[in-house]
Amino acid sequence: MGLVKGGIMESLKKYFDDFVFHARVMPILVVLLPILALGIVKGIIDNNVLEGALYIAMIVIFLTLTSRVARESGKRYENKMYKKLEGIPTTIILRYSDDTIDDLTKTRYHKKLNERVTDVELPLSIEDEDINSDMCYKSAINWLRVYANSNRDKEYRVYQELKEYNFWRNLYGTKIIAFFIYLAIAIRELQLIDEFNIQNMITKPYPEYVALIIMVLSSLFVLLINKKIVQRKAFDYAKALVEVCERL
Repeated sequence: MGLVKGGIMESLKKYFDDFVFHARVMPILVVLLPILALGIVKGIIDNNVLEGALYIAMIVIFLTLTSRVARESGKRYENKMYKKLEGIPTTIILRYSDDTIDDLTKTRYHKKLNERVTDVELPLSIEDEDINSDMCYKSAINWLRVYANSNRDKEYRVYQELKEYNFWRNLYGTKIIAFFIYLAIAIRELQLIDEFNIQNMITKPYPEYVALIIMVLSSLFVLLINKKIVQRKAFDYAKALVEVCERL
């Protein structure tokens, strides 16, 4: 299983750049791994290598066609998250009303950004903040983002946190689709079992109940992917980006 998974991932990396692979392909791959496992298990049980290979081929094709779907689903949730938070995390943590970064450190970052970013004057205390401050924060963050992207070797942690955030955002975006796919397959597998027995499923799962168990566990897994994880990853990235100020 590990060799098959590793081989597929190495093959896929040839067709996608590092960011697209991690942020768009990996969420879909995670969703489809249970189906891949199902194909392998069925191939072993039925002694039919062709069936297992067919599942793998279907997954590669599906990944190619749907890598963008994961991003669009994730972006839709991202917009909802920003509205609920009343701002973008990178803007929020620069506000004095937010305590992600202590005020002394925040003031030091504001001073450095004022020195480096033209036509921007970030407030140096909570008393100086007004309705125009967020616009200044956004402009400063845009400059900082371009700087970090242009110096990726030096600021690699920012890039890593960005990939992590996009992975979890896009994975959350595909959560409902994945759940219903697993549920549909589970129902089909349940119908294929002649006489369903919970005791046998626990004590003698192989081979009759293996596919059903895989789908049930996969359904439970996707339910654990929640908004809090995405939000935490968003702030992890925001903090990593803002901490670039320490090295300006």
